[in-house]
Amino acid sequence: MTETPQQRAERLQQQADKLKETAARQSERAFGMYGRFAGGQPLLPGHHSYRSARRAKNRADAASDRAIDAYKTAERAQARAKWAKVDADARTEIAD
Repeated sequence: MTETPQQRAERLQQQADKLKETAARQSERAFGMYGRFAGGQPLLPGHHSYRSARRAKNRADAASDRAIDAYKTAERAQARAKWAKVDADARTEIAD
């Protein structure tokens, strides 16, 4: 069964909402990963904790990058949903 333009718009909006929630969760997770550096303590080369701090910072940076990518994907999905709604409304208007 084929979906109507209205159904497609609703489906795309649901996908966009789900992607926004995912992006928000990933952003919160990435923000939490920077907790070790909240006091402004710099990485100290030569210190025994340098390697683990560097790895923690790299993991937090990677998580931030993933959160940004998820946010951009959510924005694109929101745009697709918006245009699908406009298209569905136009088709309804023409049919009436």
